[in-house]
Amino acid sequence: MLSDSQRAAIVQRLMRGRESRVSEVPRRPADSVDLPQSFGQEQLWFLDGFAPGLAVYNIPHAVAVSGPLDAGCGGAGPGDRGAGGPA
Repeated sequence: MLSDSQRAAIVQRLMRGRESRVSEVPRRPADSVDLPQSFGQEQLWFLDGFAPGLAVYNIPHAVAVSGPLDAGCGGAGPGDRGAGGPA
């Protein structure tokens, strides 16, 4: 465990130089209406277009998979193109 003096020294070292940077951050006007959406908000907006008002995108669904495992294609996904596939 750290002593109080060690903890204070670490906090002081971490905060060194940060006071001047905080004032450099540009602020948006308080009356801004058109704010950009985050990536997650854009995804939710897109999904809401398919099923307005429903949270079906958030319902987990299990899929049973059976058969032999091909360890060679473990990293391939539906959009991946394998070697020698159509370009």
